Amino acid sequence: ADLSEAVKEFFTAVNEAYEVLSDEKRRAAYMASAHGATRERKEAARADHAKGDACLRTGDLARARGFFEAAQRGDPRPEYQASIALTWALDPQRRDLRRARAILEESTRAGPTSRAWYALGVVARLEGDLRTAEEQFRKAVEADPKNQDAAKELRALQARRSVHRD
Repeated sequence: ADLSEAVKEFFTAVNEAYEVLSDEKRRAAYMASAHGATRERKEAARADHAKGDACLRTGDLARARGFFEAAQRGDPRPEYQASIALTWALDPQRRDLRRARAILEESTRAGPTSRAWYALGVVARLEGDLRTAEEQFRKAVEADPKNQDAAKELRALQARRSVHRD
């Protein structure tokens, strides 16, 4: 008796789904609306990621993380995950390099992106492993020659190394 209402709702939903899927016109309309919603989610995620990047550049890391997490929820992409990791690495008040590394490990399973290489370089630099940082920044630039942040970090590390030689 306790479940009768839930069971009734379940079978009503199943019957409605069957009616939609068994009718060519209704199924086509449903598929078109579902595809449109997916496209809208991806566009919203792209906009959230751009807002996160703007916050990252101004140093508002908590807000950037919120936008990056919203982007990740809307469209789970490795570069969005790498952006979240970057905020954990760069935030001086809540720096968590272990969490950043764990997120980056997850994001690179499908293949590292330029953003992930850059974030890995930042983590390595913060840990004091400058050789690994330089390697990661180099990979980021190779993956995306327009990655200005990685190129800037790479130049800084190379300049630092040449000063130490002199």
